Amino acid sequence: MTVHYRTFLPHKNPQNRNEFLPNLSVCVISLDDGSLLDEQEIWNIGFTVGSISGYTQPVEARADISVANISKCQLIVEVDSNPFKEHANIKPFPSDPLRCQRLATELAMNSELRIMSNIPT
Repeated sequence: MTVHYRTFLPHKNPQNRNEFLPNLSVCVISLDDGSLLDEQEIWNIGFTVGSISGYTQPVEARADISVANISKCQLIVEVDSNPFKEHANIKPFPSDPLRCQRLATELAMNSELRIMSNIPT
């Protein structure tokens, strides 16, 4: 019941499949006033992004991580409201696969697994 490091791996570079892209697309769930998005809103974003992206598996879990834990890895969170309002990127990931895997492992160890108990059908 832990977050797998692959959760925090960015996509492979389409021009060089041996490298990773520098950004990991994420959803920001904390608001400027320090509050969090409603749980149903968070899951709905996951369902929407999953269907737009063409994922065939339903969204069943997520990994929550704080900006502080991202910063400890010398990464930043850059808000980018495209393609959706709550979108952001964690960056810069190294292109080197081993270094990227180490960062992803550290992020996974410092994140919290959240399992959806009532997955809509």
